[in-house]
Amino acid sequence: MSSISWGRVRLLLNSRVLLFASMIVIFVTLVLLVSFFERQAANEGFRGLGDAFWWSIVTATTTGYGDRVPQTGTGRLLAVGVMFLGVISISLITGTVASVLVERKILRGLGMEKISLSGHLIICGYNFRLARIISAIRKMHPENLAILVINQAEEEKMMEVLSQTKDRHLHFLRGDYVHEEILRQGSVAQAQAALILSDFTFPERTDERTILAALALRAVNPGLRIIAEIQREENIPHLRRARVNEIVCGDSYTPFILASGVLSSGIPRTLDLLLQPGSAQSLKIAPIPAGLVGKTFKDVLSHFREKGSALTIGLVSETRKGISLSDILSSDSSAIDQFITRKLAEAEPEILTQRAGLQVLLAPPDGQEIEPKDMALLLGGKS
Repeated sequence: MSSISWGRVRLLLNSRVLLFASMIVIFVTLVLLVSFFERQAANEGFRGLGDAFWWSIVTATTTGYGDRVPQTGTGRLLAVGVMFLGVISISLITGTVASVLVERKILRGLGMEKISLSGHLIICGYNFRLARIISAIRKMHPENLAILVINQAEEEKMMEVLSQTKDRHLHFLRGDYVHEEILRQGSVAQAQAALILSDFTFPERTDERTILAALALRAVNPGLRIIAEIQREENIPHLRRARVNEIVCGDSYTPFILASGVLSSGIPRTLDLLLQPGSAQSLKIAPIPAGLVGKTFKDVLSHFREKGSALTIGLVSETRKGISLSDILSSDSSAIDQFITRKLAEAEPEILTQRAGLQVLLAPPDGQEIEPKDMALLLGGKS
C-alpha cells in the first residue's frame, strides 16, 4: 500500500509540474507580446524585456506598484491574461505544497510512511503505555534519536499517540512485526536497539508474539540489543533462548511496591524517585574509564563521587560465552522450541557462537577488581 500511495503522490506532482510548465510558457509569451506592443507605442515604462518582466512579476503577484502600466488596448487585454495566470499559478503552487504535506501527514498516521533510518530505536507492539514509554525515552536519550513504532493497532489509537508525543523524530510503520519482511522495511538491520511491548492488540497471544518478534529481530539483526516485555513468567526461558538482552515481566514489581507502602512508608516514594525518567536522583549506568580497569571498586566509587557527585551502588558487566543448540533448547517438543530450532538453523552461524549475558552486582566489596567490560551503576549525579 505504501508504494501505491507514494505512486499517487508522484503522479499528482508530475501532472501539476506539466500544467505549471505549460502556464509558464503561456505567461512568458504574453509578457513578450505586451512588451512588443508597448514598445511599439513608445511606452516609457517598457523600454526593454527587463522592464516587461518586472511589470509581469509585480502584476502576477498582485503587488501592483503602478510604476509601469500598459497603455495600448492590446497590451491591457494581454495584461488581463497575465493577471489571471498569476493568480492561478500562485494557487497551484500553494495547493501542491499543501497537498503534499497533507498526504505525508496522512501516510504517517496510517503507518505507510517511507522508512529510511539508521541508528534508530524500534518499538514493536502497542499497549496503553506506549505514549508514556516514548516520553520516558525522550527524557533519557538525545532528542534527535529516531524512534520507529511498528504495530497493527487501530488507526485512531496511533493517531492519538502521534498527537500526544508531537515528536518529529517519531515514525510509524503499520505491519506485523513478527514477519521479517516488515522488519526489513523498518531498516532493522541498521537499528541500534529494539523494545518489544506486550501487544494488547492480541490479548490471547501476547507472549507468543513477543517471543516470535524477538526471534525475527535476532534473525534480521544478530547484534541488535533487544528488550522485551512479557506477561507470564513461565515464558521467560523462551525469550532467553532467543537471546533477549533484557526481560521485563509485566507488573512483577507492583506487589512489592504496594506491600511496602502498607507495611512501611517511604519505599514507594523512594522507588518513584529512582525510576523517574530524567530525574536527578534516578538510576544511571555509565562506562568506567579505561584507567580504572584492574583497580578496585573503591577507586570507582571515589572517581564518580568526585566527578559528578554520583553514588556508585554496583557494577554491571556484559559477558560473552559460546553456546550450542543444546544449550538453547529444552528437551520438550513444544511448537515454540520447534520454531526456535528452525529459525536458528536458518540464521547465520555467528548467532550460535556468542551470547551476551548481563550481570549486576550490587554493593560489591571495596576490593572487587574492575574488569574491562564492567560499567558503573550510579545513583544521582551528573553522569
